Amino acid sequence: MQKPVVLAFTGGYKHTLEELVDRYEFHYFTNDFTKKPEQIVDETIAELKAKGIKPDAVIGDKDDTSILAAIAATRLGLIGPSLRSLYLAQHKGVFTPIVQSINTEMPAIHFLHAETHNFSSLPYPGFVKPVKSGASSFAYMIDSEKELLEKTNLIWSSTHHVHPWYDSFFATQRESTDNHTPLTSLLYQEFINEDQYTVDGFVQNSRMTLLGITKTMYTPDRKSFMRFDFPHYLSEDASRKLEKLLTILVQNLGFDNSGFNVEFFVSNNTDILLIEFNTRLSGQFVPLMKEVYTHSNMEMIIEVALGRIPIVHKKEKTKRASSFPLRTKKDYRAIYVPDKSYYDNLAKKLDALSIRPQIEQGKKLSDYLNDAYSFRYAFVDIAGDSLSEIEVKLSAVKKQLGIVFEPV
Repeated sequence: MQKPVVLAFTGGYKHTLEELVDRYEFHYFTNDFTKKPEQIVDETIAELKAKGIKPDAVIGDKDDTSILAAIAATRLGLIGPSLRSLYLAQHKGVFTPIVQSINTEMPAIHFLHAETHNFSSLPYPGFVKPVKSGASSFAYMIDSEKELLEKTNLIWSSTHHVHPWYDSFFATQRESTDNHTPLTSLLYQEFINEDQYTVDGFVQNSRMTLLGITKTMYTPDRKSFMRFDFPHYLSEDASRKLEKLLTILVQNLGFDNSGFNVEFFVSNNTDILLIEFNTRLSGQFVPLMKEVYTHSNMEMIIEVALGRIPIVHKKEKTKRASSFPLRTKKDYRAIYVPDKSYYDNLAKKLDALSIRPQIEQGKKLSDYLNDAYSFRYAFVDIAGDSLSEIEVKLSAVKKQLGIVFEPV
């Protein structure tokens, strides 16, 4: 039987697809922020056509590649989410009023513009970030008006090379009635000191399926992500409220026939505060979910894109799993990074799901996209029957990670 041909726009999670090559024929393409989204897609389709390749499905694994995948699906007449729904979800200036209209427990969100210099009326402490960014870059905790002024000036003086790319796509979907907030604007809200979670799922023919919740664990100063735990279970009331809110939100966005993940907080044990709707699965959590489901959730999304019913079955014996982004507060240069075979063998030896360095030999940590407070140099995914077992394995991995750094 011939394998379905899948056009995959990948931006960092190609490894989650490579283990599925026995069932699908993949053709991989990445983004180029120097070109407009439509140009990238048209060039990709032309290249495939010249080779006689006809895709049966299209998928994307990040915010930008999910846009490329949706454009390609539209061009090729294949299954995928509407371009308008991706605009409504990804442009925070448009998404915020939509989510606040249904999630009334959300604190007020303020949009700051470059010409605004008086922040005395804003609530403190707070949290500021660009309307469009990634990897929590340029996202800061704010304690005072003075600090907010300093951070906004810092953000506005920095180059955001992705803005023209997103602006180009957003302009094709914007309607005259839309609340237009420029991508140079910043989003500010009162600091939410509550537990944070991510729920992954997919929508197929307007029917939503939730695959589970991952809990976010912060560093003690609550400035960086320390660990992600799956699966996590909310109270019955909170679960019911979350599903109801997501059902309404998906309908309001018009999002269909694709995977998604939603970041949210839980306040007072049952109040749900939705903060972000991402138009793709959490690629980082794919290895964790494989400890619960018989089939990869990335495979489920491919099946949705093919117009087939995904297999969503849980294993008889499941394990908890955690993803650890290894971080340091200081910038370093990597003078030696072992190759992939070393980490594959180390993962087998130490019973880890995966070990993935996030830096290349000779590069500095600051050469990569990071949050505002730390530098990330590796991901380690580990499963076990308890958190203590997982942490013992993590300690062993750290000792044999093999990356050699020198001060910058």
